[in-house]
Amino acid sequence: MRLCLLCLALALGCGDNGPGPAGDPCLTSVECEDGTVCFPTQLRGRECMAVCDPSTTRLCSDGSVCLPSTTTAVCYMGGELAEGSVCGSSDACAPGAVCVNVDGAAESTCRRACDRRTANGCALDQVCEPVGDEPAGVCLPAASE
Repeated sequence: MRLCLLCLALALGCGDNGPGPAGDPCLTSVECEDGTVCFPTQLRGRECMAVCDPSTTRLCSDGSVCLPSTTTAVCYMGGELAEGSVCGSSDACAPGAVCVNVDGAAESTCRRACDRRTANGCALDQVCEPVGDEPAGVCLPAASE
């Protein structure tokens, strides 16, 4: 019986598989690949996330947003609130979106993030409007003429 349990454990990969890539669950950054750190999320606990520089990268290569935190900036894998949803912070918004207050609205909403240098990330009927420090922007509907 013991031998069967050992075989089952080995077959299921219960052993240490080394550091995990971005998106893998973790307890500490030691469990994450180089260039990633273990970062808390509101919904899924702690996950490995790529480190980024918000002064040079607004949108990460995986479509997530480079969000600064008190310790480091990460390509935040996101929460679950869809674009246009009322939010309290960017970590609640779906990947690629940030929580912003537009034009003094009563509530902040999740909006698709974009890079003002390239307008990368917006739909054809949207423009990348500035928000916060350059090159940060959010996609808003283009003004009708």
